[in-house]
Amino acid sequence: MLNLGIKTYYPFTILPLEGTLLGSETSILINVKEDTTEDNVKATIRERLIQKSIYKGDIITLRDSEQNEYSIQEVIKLARSSSTKMEVILSNQGVANVELRSLLVEMCSLLKKKRPLSQTQIQKVWEEFSVDMTYTSCGIEGNTYTREETEMLIKGAIAVTGKTEEEAQEILNHHTALQYAEKLTKSHPRDIKESVLTNLHALLLKHKPQQAGKYRTYPIGVGGSQTVFPEANEISALMVEYFDWLHDDKRDKEHPIVFALQAHLKLVAIHPYGDGNGRLSRLIMNIIAVQKGYPIFWYDKESAAIYKAAIHTQQVLNNDNCIQRMTYESAARSLKYYQRILEENTVDSVE
Repeated sequence: MLNLGIKTYYPFTILPLEGTLLGSETSILINVKEDTTEDNVKATIRERLIQKSIYKGDIITLRDSEQNEYSIQEVIKLARSSSTKMEVILSNQGVANVELRSLLVEMCSLLKKKRPLSQTQIQKVWEEFSVDMTYTSCGIEGNTYTREETEMLIKGAIAVTGKTEEEAQEILNHHTALQYAEKLTKSHPRDIKESVLTNLHALLLKHKPQQAGKYRTYPIGVGGSQTVFPEANEISALMVEYFDWLHDDKRDKEHPIVFALQAHLKLVAIHPYGDGNGRLSRLIMNIIAVQKGYPIFWYDKESAAIYKAAIHTQQVLNNDNCIQRMTYESAARSLKYYQRILEENTVDSVE
């Protein structure tokens, strides 16, 4: 189960039994009651998918990453026993993910042809993307600032009335950490070492000095989640393994966004700090992406529940189809956004 505020969800991934591809990842909430049947669930799923015009098949089955099949009835029983709702994440068996990865390579190649950028273009991209990244990454963790309020605060306005001081500090600290991260994008993933994570985390959690830049010394969990994080005494060894993996020459042969995403997922799985692990891991993901030629990208705040369920599905079921899809679509959207900004800011000469 995954506790998301006042609601609790049981996330899992289902796929069409036959080869129909879904147009996009979709989340559907199904309230499981004592009288809920398999037919009820299937009817709800079909109705929602037909409305979205992305699925016309009849048979739907639950599968894990190794293609082992589970009946919807089994999942209903599990959800009912836990008094949860089911978070249904529909996937397309990774086929569209492969297509998206190829599209990202093409889009990034076209972007590289427009470089070097003018100072005006660089400044405009940074202003826009740093606000979006800060707003969404903090928002995913529950921060209630709007994008407009986030931008105003970053640009020097006073904290918004009705918001907590901690929320304001989260925004400002994230923006400061992002500025530090931007300097790291000019280096190589091998330069991302323990000291870098320590510095980034210290900036993110500056308002919590007892935790800032320090590995946790206590057990940790996500409310209602089935995910089991490593014990505190295992963290140091696991982080050594993490950096060994990060610096391995094999990473240079991987698709840049696949590499960046895995760096995010592996760090979240360790959860080395008492707080800020999500924000930190998304910063690391973006440092690597920019080092590899991609712009900053982010997950929509409005999709926070789906994002968290996708992370949970990857950790518990070892199925990363949904988080891959979300990541590739986010990177593609950012590339298009980047392209538009460049087209609107071409007045000065290239530096």
